[in-house]
Amino acid sequence: MRKTLSTIVPVLMMTACTTGFENLILHEEGPKPSLEQTRSFILQDLHRGLRDPESLKAFSIISGPEIVTGITAGRAQEKAWIVCVEYNAKNVYGGYTGISTHEYILRFSGESLSKISKINWISQSRTC
Repeated sequence: MRKTLSTIVPVLMMTACTTGFENLILHEEGPKPSLEQTRSFILQDLHRGLRDPESLKAFSIISGPEIVTGITAGRAQEKAWIVCVEYNAKNVYGGYTGISTHEYILRFSGESLSKISKINWISQSRTC
């Protein structure tokens, strides 16, 4: 019995390492949010996250929402909506940084949008 297990376990481990989860979709993107829902959500998030929310200038959505596919370390897929925005705001020293481009990765579930973390993605199908 012990000899059988010692030969089966390594084979199973090698199979698990090479199989992966290609074409497995862990998360769907949900319905496409409207431009107004997207704009409202991102502005609220910026006002919560900026050091000086009142310094936000020149905000605009330059593209999106469009579907983006993130690939996880296990080669599974997560789908979401990517929105590219530009804005200018003050930095920690109180000076404006100039207009810069940022990406928001969003998922729409039910009636609400949420910003998702792509920390477990090793790649994604598009960026800003």
